[in-house]
Amino acid sequence: MSNNCFKAPRSLARRRCGPAKPYLDDFITWLESQGYRCSAIRHHVREVVQLTNLAEAEGLAVRDLDRSTLARLCRDLAEPNSLQYPSGSPRKSNHSARLFVNFLAVDGDVPAM
Repeated sequence: MSNNCFKAPRSLARRRCGPAKPYLDDFITWLESQGYRCSAIRHHVREVVQLTNLAEAEGLAVRDLDRSTLARLCRDLAEPNSLQYPSGSPRKSNHSARLFVNFLAVDGDVPAM
């Protein structure tokens, strides 16, 4: 994995503490291979960590993130006072979540959408 997108090692280390941890390195590499720039990669990683933390809080594992679960979690992220990133929009969270689930499907960890 390229750490070039994360200037402070602690920044990425903080994100490697939750349920997304086993997938982050490969997800970042996959995003790089898809042509995403560092700013977009940082954004998507931040949103995916938030999504997987919300899923875990609801008793779901990463492998449980199918289309219907993803839609429900994205609605939850859009609600006021949710775990939504303060300056992010629900649409961006939805996009990051879909990218992550697509990555997991390519990797064989969840069913394809």
